[in-house]
Amino acid sequence: MRTPPLEANRKPFKFRSRQSEFRVGLGFTTPLDRRAQRNNFRASQIAYQQARRGYMAAEDQIKLDVRQAFQGRRSSRSSTALEGHRTPRNGRT
Repeated sequence: MRTPPLEANRKPFKFRSRQSEFRVGLGFTTPLDRRAQRNNFRASQIAYQQARRGYMAAEDQIKLDVRQAFQGRRSSRSSTALEGHRTPRNGRT
């Protein structure tokens, strides 16, 4: 602004249009300007969902493996127990 300094100005609130300068600006972004950011965000969302599904699949596989191992041990124990309790019929083994 071209107003005089405060100590030299005896009337600081008297504004003169000839000695003042005003500027107005306007800035905005269009959706086309944000296409790259939108695409990057979408790509990161897709990568996150893929990693999440991979983690969930690995977790499900571990649960299935543990369940199958437990059932396998249970069935082998029960078959061993049944064989030990069998009594020979008619003197045959």
